[in-house]
Amino acid sequence: MVVWFCCPAANPALVNVILFRPLKVFDEFYGKELAGVRAEEVNITSSDGVRLFGRFYKQKGATKVVLYNHGNGGNVSMPYCLYKINSLLSTGVSVLAYDYRGYGKSTGTPSIDGVVDDSAAAFNYLLSRGIKNDQIIVYGESLGAGVSSALCKRIDCAGVVLESGFSSVEALGKEKFDLFKLYPSWMFPKQFDNDSFVVRHHPPLLIVAGKLDEVIPWHHSQYLFDHATKPAQFAVYEDCHHAFFQKKQSDFDARLKTFFEQCGTKIACAN
Repeated sequence: MVVWFCCPAANPALVNVILFRPLKVFDEFYGKELAGVRAEEVNITSSDGVRLFGRFYKQKGATKVVLYNHGNGGNVSMPYCLYKINSLLSTGVSVLAYDYRGYGKSTGTPSIDGVVDDSAAAFNYLLSRGIKNDQIIVYGESLGAGVSSALCKRIDCAGVVLESGFSSVEALGKEKFDLFKLYPSWMFPKQFDNDSFVVRHHPPLLIVAGKLDEVIPWHHSQYLFDHATKPAQFAVYEDCHHAFFQKKQSDFDARLKTFFEQCGTKIACAN
């Protein structure tokens, strides 16, 4: 009974509980202005009618926009998201940060297919604002790296950042839970697998990791880089943990800025 209950293919509800840790409590005060950029609150409608809340930090003079897909916990009002948004803004880009369904002020309940559709809706929102594909950089953090990989199989964009991501749901699941080692590969969801994206033809790609990451060990990012088609870059930071790079902040920000400047010169076709 336990083996059947824990089977990823037989119990998708359990998979959702493991993957998603949404927080509905939303801090209205923090994040309204970051790095001197005032946030515009936006509402985005996903393909099935779910309403998504986002903040668009439109920076004067910016020629690139980062679509920020956050990790599996909290929401865009939480300090760890605000830290990353602030870091992105410091490079001179604009940023659209939004919450997946079920997170923060977004409606609905998170699911694998649902949050991928949400990311597509956020991307289309940017297009509706007159921003072109070759101006949009998709940034995925932790679980959001998997969301970004799934999105970028559908769309064309200027560049992709996969930060603190796993190689595949199966690989991480079997590292974290011994019981999952009983199940064959086909029983695991594949939509979030970063390894199946990086081997494809893709736009400029930056893979980022911290060597002290205790949530998703950095060898996952190393694996992704080793198997990625070009163009691909790899930035790994000593003394840094999961999705936080304060100890190497200036180096981290400078690497992002350089990469962002390289993006958009050529569009790779989604296929």
